[in-house]
Amino acid sequence: MSDIKKIAQPIDDLKNVLGGLHNQISLQASPVTYIHSNDDEYKLYKKKVQAFTSTARNLPNDQLEELILFINKGSRSYIDLKKQFNYITDATLQLYLLDTPKWEVEPPLYSSDSFSSPLNSKNYAQCYFQLVTIPTDFYAPYCFNDSDEVQLTILGLNTLQRLEKENHTLQLAEESLRISKESAKYGKFAAWLAGIGILTTIVIAIFTFIFS
Repeated sequence: MSDIKKIAQPIDDLKNVLGGLHNQISLQASPVTYIHSNDDEYKLYKKKVQAFTSTARNLPNDQLEELILFINKGSRSYIDLKKQFNYITDATLQLYLLDTPKWEVEPPLYSSDSFSSPLNSKNYAQCYFQLVTIPTDFYAPYCFNDSDEVQLTILGLNTLQRLEKENHTLQLAEESLRISKESAKYGKFAAWLAGIGILTTIVIAIFTFIFS
């Protein structure tokens, strides 16, 4: 019996060693599995965000200017903008928004997006608006609530100042043109009166000569 125990003991020891190796391999492999899982999740999320941003429209200057003037009048809520301008969408407004939504799914540490996020590639030269209050759920892709309010950024205020100067210059030009037209009209009338005066003077002189 003692001989059987002596034989069984090395077998049990071997099983324990193999079991330990198996557990060690599983622990070493699990981070790789976790990274791949994160990578797949991030790729799906990134695709969803890109599909959202691809619907954004680049607005012409006249539409941007009417937006700036409208917001300056005090109409700041998203529902007001939607009612007034049919070209406003969630993605389009965010194209001109200074605030950038946060990532709901972070990029894997080893990916290029962890160093340079696609959502951070914003053209700040066209950020005319910003949120009055950042929502707690401000994650990409973000859909505005009706009550979300926007205001003008420094760039928006500078553009507003330029528009107001241009409008003032245009008003002065129109007023100058109106005065010129009226002056021309009154000038013709004055010339007509002067002509009548000269003619009257000639007639009086003729009658005076005849009857003198």
